[in-house]
Amino acid sequence: MNKIIAGFLGLVMLTAVVGGTAYALFSSSVTASGVTFATGNANLEFWSNGPGVVPASTWTQNVTFPTTFQNLYPGYNGYNEFYLRNTSTSPISLRLSARLTAATGDWGVLSPVITAWIGDDAGAVGSGYYTLADWNSLERDITITLAQSEQKLMRIYVQVPSDAGNSIANKTTATTWLITGTQVAP
Repeated sequence: MNKIIAGFLGLVMLTAVVGGTAYALFSSSVTASGVTFATGNANLEFWSNGPGVVPASTWTQNVTFPTTFQNLYPGYNGYNEFYLRNTSTSPISLRLSARLTAATGDWGVLSPVITAWIGDDAGAVGSGYYTLADWNSLERDITITLAQSEQKLMRIYVQVPSDAGNSIANKTTATTWLITGTQVAP
């Protein structure tokens, strides 16, 4: 009986091999060349010429702020205006954040006293107030998102607590800020 089963299996295998190789199928291929993949970019631009001035045609990614906070005193509360715009070539929105990256002068005296808030021109949406030292230690979310091609009037609000003493008199610090626009996940 084993011989019969082995013989039958051998016949099935031989038939499968002969049958499987007894015919061929046609095939055809095409070539697609010049398939290009081009990426866009994220691009955030800055413009400021002082409070109340509408943007001109010259926008930049690196600027020396044209106005300064001068003659600050205990109880001071003021702001300066600037514009940001999203000129990304990719159709993306950018979430804004900021960090104070460098400072000179009387930083040690002024950084724990002066507070700053970055946000919209109405003072309704923004980062919250942090000392200059806090801005220097960590990037802060501004809680504003710019759609592609959108520009927005922004303000940096500055306060000096009313209990700040004479230790801040006649002091100056010059700071550098980095404002970052990060793509919002689709």
